[in-house]
Amino acid sequence: MSRTALPTLLIVLFLALSGGRARADTFSDEHRFTGGSDGRLPLGVVVDKNGSQFGVTVGGGADCPQWPNSDGCGVIYRVAASGKFKVIHTFDGSDGALGQGPLSLEANMLFGTVAGGPTGSTGGVFSMTTNGSSYQLLHAFMGPDGSMLAGVLAVDADGDVFGITEFGGPGYSGGNAGSGYGVLFEIAADGTFSVLHAFTDGADGAYPTSLVRGNDGTLYGVVQSLNGSAEQSVFSFAPSTGTVTILTPAGTFGSGPNGINPVISAVDSHGNLFGYTTTMYFMPLSTETGAIFELYAKDGGYGYRFINLHVFNGNGEGAEPSGLTLDGHGDLIGTTTLGPYGTHGHNENGYGTIFSYANKTLTTLHVFTSERSGRYPAYNPAVAADGTIYGTASGGTKNCTKAPYVCGVVYSDVP
Repeated sequence: MSRTALPTLLIVLFLALSGGRARADTFSDEHRFTGGSDGRLPLGVVVDKNGSQFGVTVGGGADCPQWPNSDGCGVIYRVAASGKFKVIHTFDGSDGALGQGPLSLEANMLFGTVAGGPTGSTGGVFSMTTNGSSYQLLHAFMGPDGSMLAGVLAVDADGDVFGITEFGGPGYSGGNAGSGYGVLFEIAADGTFSVLHAFTDGADGAYPTSLVRGNDGTLYGVVQSLNGSAEQSVFSFAPSTGTVTILTPAGTFGSGPNGINPVISAVDSHGNLFGYTTTMYFMPLSTETGAIFELYAKDGGYGYRFINLHVFNGNGEGAEPSGLTLDGHGDLIGTTTLGPYGTHGHNENGYGTIFSYANKTLTTLHVFTSERSGRYPAYNPAVAADGTIYGTASGGTKNCTKAPYVCGVVYSDVP
């Protein structure tokens, strides 16, 4: 393991002088990927009760002859609480390839998605135990049952898996991963696959791109189209009735200050939804920054109220949110892929931040300042029981052997 604690005094001084609120932290690299057998380009992590981190990579690992333009089929890995890194599964193509999104964890089982699978498939869902045994490709998609997995899988306590594909479904025409309007699916604990809903691009929307599950079993996500128009909307799905309900009024996202490209990333015990948007249409291109928001569940079940919690300014804080989660205290912990602006001079946009949002206040916890120790963090950070924040960033070139020398890192941050 490579642990390089970054000095934070200059960062704190910079933020103080530029008006942003920050506090000292202890940042470490848990693992710097080389692009070889350990994988390349990690897609977030999950953390178990012992503090071990688990993740999947897009590339690296074994050769992937089915995808000759790739640099490997990808791996599943573990970083123990002690810091020891270990590959616990190497994809070979026949059992899946090219990690598609972050893992999900339920008890001692990991669940994840791959962009490639057996010949002719358009992606797959897999499971394995946290000790690295019992790997299983649960389902390979062929198009009419869905194509191009999106978001993060939601798993209930019984081991039932819920997910979405952005395309595919009854409208799939074959040979084109982008045909069809997407599906919402379930893989039961006994392995039975079923399409719960095939989107039609009518009142139910189309092209779902994110998914979370509430304590009552309700599924929430985002569609990129509604009634044939480019209307991005938040939806809910009740498995008991099979009903899709659009939760946000027309125009919630788009040309106004709420931003575009919404992602729903967390739901609390009261059914309140939390997410983020990226580019802000109303701002100049040089200062597009993004926002975090809440959909507040009104008392008595009378719909939801949209609350724009914070618009990033890029000056003294991050820009372009890339992940958001709730910690054990109900506070939001997130990342931005850019900012603060001007961190490195020459009008550069910065390498990203880790932030918290609590009591209506955004606090910058860490600023990424080095390619060697990670840059451009993405995907929802994971918060351990002791408050340590874990995640991945696409930078980290010190040990990288693959051109263009961007392999990624797993990081930890103690606020």
